[in-house]
Amino acid sequence: MKIAVVDDSKFTRMVIKQILCNLPNSDFCWEAENGQVALEKNSRDPADLIISDLEMPVLDGLELLKMVIGGESETKCLLISAFHKSNQPKIIDALEAGAVGFIEKGFLGKGFDINSLKKEIDRYINFLTQDNILKKEIKFIDPKNNLKKSDIRTKADFISIIGSAGSLGPMEKILARTNKIEVPIIVGIHIPFGVEKILINRFKAVIDEMTKSLSFGGPLQSGKVVLLRGGCNAKLSRSREKIDIEYESLISEKSFTPNLDNFLLSAHLIDLVSDVIVLSGLCNDGRQGVKEHYRRGGSVYVQSPETSIARTMPLAIINEGSYSVVSDPESIGELLQEKYLTAL
Repeated sequence: MKIAVVDDSKFTRMVIKQILCNLPNSDFCWEAENGQVALEKNSRDPADLIISDLEMPVLDGLELLKMVIGGESETKCLLISAFHKSNQPKIIDALEAGAVGFIEKGFLGKGFDINSLKKEIDRYINFLTQDNILKKEIKFIDPKNNLKKSDIRTKADFISIIGSAGSLGPMEKILARTNKIEVPIIVGIHIPFGVEKILINRFKAVIDEMTKSLSFGGPLQSGKVVLLRGGCNAKLSRSREKIDIEYESLISEKSFTPNLDNFLLSAHLIDLVSDVIVLSGLCNDGRQGVKEHYRRGGSVYVQSPETSIARTMPLAIINEGSYSVVSDPESIGELLQEKYLTAL
């Protein structure tokens, strides 16, 4: 995989170049001190992946990402940034625009551990390599004629939306088309720890104007939409008739949190069935949980790989055969709205 490094810090570029030269799946191709120089170099020698700082002079990482994603190349972007309140909205914008991930720049502070940074970068490269080599043929299905009548008539206990890289935009399209559904919707997206308040407030624009106030005593929620916290392990629990979400401490060894398999399987343990929407994402997290809900009668809607920033997660479900519909996010939202407005 051809990888470029963009950062206004010469030291940071040197460190990441050193890491890339010692990783088996990486082939360093060029470096740049800002996004404008990177665009010029990428037009001459397109990289498979650009590892870029978020905050830079002339042209920052977010604008670079948008121009690269909107261009003719298939280059993907992994962002590195200091994590503080002032740039959290920009991090969310970058993830929504199609960044494959985010690494906190705290790794590069005084006394940083180069092995930790190497581990983070290596994980992303390995998942992206897997994403690029998945070649298994997919049978695409007409979503209008795919659901069984029993599926259309029967509501699940709740709806889960899962994904990681590139899933925020598709998720908002689905939420905008399901604002009349009364069944709870739980969103499990791989996101950095600490950005939930900004992200949940953004949901309000695509749900309705009567959104409830945020509640941080239990699940994070906006109306009937619940967002799982990033950086934690989440599971559903039952106390008599009350269903709640419990959070365990941070899982430092996990690149992607919340753990989607753990969450989906926890619903099975308390006898709940979910309809699951699988969006763009890296890794196979969620595959076992989706399979279990599908086996127990839940419908599984998968974002079509050609509309996904990262195809690994949708392809894992399709290749497993545990799906009801493969379609674009807009059609999935419309099918859910139709199903739950007419279901018994």
